[in-house]
Amino acid sequence: MRRWLCLLLLCLPLAAWAADDLATGKALAAAAARLKGSPCRWGGASPAQGFDCSGFTQYVHAELGIRIPKRALDQFLGGLAVPEQALLPGDLVFFAPSGGGASMHVGVYQGQGRFWHAPGSGKRVCLARMASPFFKLRFMGARRWRAGAADSSSR
Repeated sequence: MRRWLCLLLLCLPLAAWAADDLATGKALAAAAARLKGSPCRWGGASPAQGFDCSGFTQYVHAELGIRIPKRALDQFLGGLAVPEQALLPGDLVFFAPSGGGASMHVGVYQGQGRFWHAPGSGKRVCLARMASPFFKLRFMGARRWRAGAADSSSR
């Protein structure tokens, strides 16, 4: 009985943390969804100037007071690594470049195998499927950024 009580007391804080993490993730996904249709532009980081992929993810996190770096590579190098089968709404999903010299691509996971992203200049923020042949072949990994994560935006 004592062991179960100790185990329960150890797990309760973890369960509360997981619930907070999920709530934050859902709020991040909702913030991304509100930007649906925003214009995309290389180097952009706001609805007024348009978004590139990493500017979009940085802006979404800033809406909830979470600071993350601007560059996709720095976003990938920071945060908590998440296996694909453990993705939660709000996690960042990363994809390999599609051509020589291109930088990696990033979006905000929505759930059910879909993610929000800024696909490129002249396009608009939209929802995409991770299972589409283009993204499935290029998936590199996922990261979870939450308040209090190490801020490496100075990179």
